[in-house]
Amino acid sequence: MRKSIILILGVLFTTVLFAASTQNNNPEPQKSIFDVLNYQEVMEITLEFEVDKMLSNRRSEDEFAGTMTFEDQTGEKQTWKTKINMRGRFRRTRCTEMPPLKLNFKKGALKDAGLAKFDDFKLVTQCIQDASSAKEYLIKEYLAYKMFNHLTDYSFRVQMLKINFVDKTTGEKRKQWGFLIEDTAQMRARVGAEKHDQIFKIEKDQIDSKSLKITSLFEYMIGNLDWDVKQRFHNMKPISKDGKVIPVPYDFDFSGLVAASYATVNPNFAVKSMQDRLYLGYAEDLEDSEEIIQLFKDKKEAMIDEIKDCKKLRREVRLEMIRYINSFYKGIEDIKLPAELEDSSLTSKS
Repeated sequence: MRKSIILILGVLFTTVLFAASTQNNNPEPQKSIFDVLNYQEVMEITLEFEVDKMLSNRRSEDEFAGTMTFEDQTGEKQTWKTKINMRGRFRRTRCTEMPPLKLNFKKGALKDAGLAKFDDFKLVTQCIQDASSAKEYLIKEYLAYKMFNHLTDYSFRVQMLKINFVDKTTGEKRKQWGFLIEDTAQMRARVGAEKHDQIFKIEKDQIDSKSLKITSLFEYMIGNLDWDVKQRFHNMKPISKDGKVIPVPYDFDFSGLVAASYATVNPNFAVKSMQDRLYLGYAEDLEDSEEIIQLFKDKKEAMIDEIKDCKKLRREVRLEMIRYINSFYKGIEDIKLPAELEDSSLTSKS
C-alpha cells in the first residue's frame, strides 16, 4: 500500500514538474522575415529585378522575379528570391519616380530557413523625382504609422529602409528611401485576430467601438480625409476578433501631417487646405469619448518624441509636424465635423 502511495505521489510530482516546465518554456512566436529585418532603425537592402521593364507599363499587374539582399543582425549576408509587382491605384500612375511595390516571398523558402510563413509585404517608395521632398514625405508617413503604434496594438508595424534598386538587365542603379509594412497576416496573428474579407456596408454595431474611436480620432489628429468606414472600408484593413470588426488604418500620405505635394483636397468636404481637419467617424461617438481623449493625452509625449527623435528629417520639418500635432491637442475638446453635420450640437464653427 505504502509503495502504491509513493508511486502515485511520484507520478503526480513528475506531472506537476512537466506542466510547470512546459508553461515556463512556451516557445516564442516564430520570427518572420520582417522580424529579421526589424533589428535596427534603418536597414539597407538591395532589390534587383527588371526595373525599367516594370516601369514601362505602370498599369501592369505582372510580377517580376527578383532578389532581395541585406545583412542580418549577425553580419551575415542574406539573399532571398522574391516576386515584385506594383500596387495601389493613385500612386502607381501618379508617382513620377518609383511606384509602391509588393514583395512576395516563397513560403517554402521561409519554412526552410525556420521563419514564419508570412510572405506578403507592402513596400512604400519615393513617389516623386525631387529626392529631397520625396524622402521628406516618405519619412513623415512612416512616422504616422509609428505614432499610431503607440495608441493600439491593432496597427501595422513598419521598417525604414535604404534601398538600392538594381536593374538586372541594364545594371542601372538608383538609391532611395522606403519603408516596409508588416504582412497583414502577421499583424492578425500578433493580435489574435482573424481575416475579414467584407469591406462594404459594415454596420456600426459590427465594429469594435473602442478601436473605431481610436482610429477616427487618430485620422482627425493627422488631418486625413482619405479614409472611410461608413460606406466601405477605404484605406482600412478590417480584421475580426471576438465577434467584432476592427479597422486598421494605412496610407497616410494624403494627411495634413504629411502634406505631400501630389495629394489633393477631398472635394466632398468643405475644406480649404490639406491641413484642415474634419472628424469622419461617427458623430455620436464624440458624446462618449473621454476614455479615448485621455488615451491620446497619455500618449502625446511618446508620439511627439517619435518626431523629435527622427533626425532623418530637417529640424524645421520636425518642428512644423509638432506644431500641427499640438494644434490638435489645443482643440481636442472641440472636434470639427463635416459640413453636412453642422446642425449637430457637437459641431464647432471654425
